[in-house]
Amino acid sequence: MECVHQIFGDTDPVVRRYGLGAAALRYQGQGYAVLALARGRKRPHRMLGDAGGVHWATTDNHAVKWSWKQDRAANVGIATGSPSHLVVVDLDVKNGHDGPGELTRFMTEHGLGFRGAPIVATPSGGTHLWLRTPPGMRVQGRPGILPGVDILGDGNLVVAPPSMAYVTGRDDEQVPVPYRWERGCFCTAPNAPTWLLQWIASAGAASSGGAYSGEDVDLDELKTKGAPVGTRNRELYRAACSLHRKLAPDRVLDELTTIWQAGDTSGMPWREVLTLNESARKFIDGEKERERRQRDAWLRGHARRD
Repeated sequence: MECVHQIFGDTDPVVRRYGLGAAALRYQGQGYAVLALARGRKRPHRMLGDAGGVHWATTDNHAVKWSWKQDRAANVGIATGSPSHLVVVDLDVKNGHDGPGELTRFMTEHGLGFRGAPIVATPSGGTHLWLRTPPGMRVQGRPGILPGVDILGDGNLVVAPPSMAYVTGRDDEQVPVPYRWERGCFCTAPNAPTWLLQWIASAGAASSGGAYSGEDVDLDELKTKGAPVGTRNRELYRAACSLHRKLAPDRVLDELTTIWQAGDTSGMPWREVLTLNESARKFIDGEKERERRQRDAWLRGHARRD
């Protein structure tokens, strides 16, 4: 049975005036910091300007009303981490990943678990698990904490139902598909278990000190429009890092080729892309190895405490 927070009627005056902003207001009512995203996308809406990103998220309902007056179909984004007291476990099933299976095996092997987390079904077939965090606690985002498993924390955002995403259908047609609540509701998200918060903190203890790790890249946008002239090296390196987090090396090159060819290639020969790709591969391989050692050390310590 759907929670009242998930029911929107055509005659609801708030829905008629603000569109998806009606959902944004309900999220704010439960303490979540909200920002407007581009229609069908994960990136901040262009109405917010070119700077600030997720830091535009707010619990001020006047900001929500202003944003969704500008675009009633803007997607709803939630700032994860301390702004919303929220950590999201993102389980991916794209590109051969089995995030749900990896997390289940990990928890079963080590006698861990959590119950009652609301589940969002994503348009790509993945799932998001929502859990609350203590007020004031910062939670570091951890992409690839397990294969196909990302942790969304401070500095990240999650797309919230009933936002839409475009998926490729027959004849390459772009079809809008909604994010939806598969189980539970955002109003009943339980506290994150202590073991999860400790694991996230331990995995993040030896981060790369600001080096890019493959987060928050809109690969679909880059494959459509290419990397902007002036930031091509940076954007292609970021894309390569993100892809090496998710794909086998041969598939990374296929994706980078698409991104490179979608933009202006003048003054940027393919050999330069290959150099950027190799640099990104080495960096991500090193990150994965550090994360594996951190995870193993945390598990050994957890086992001793038990």
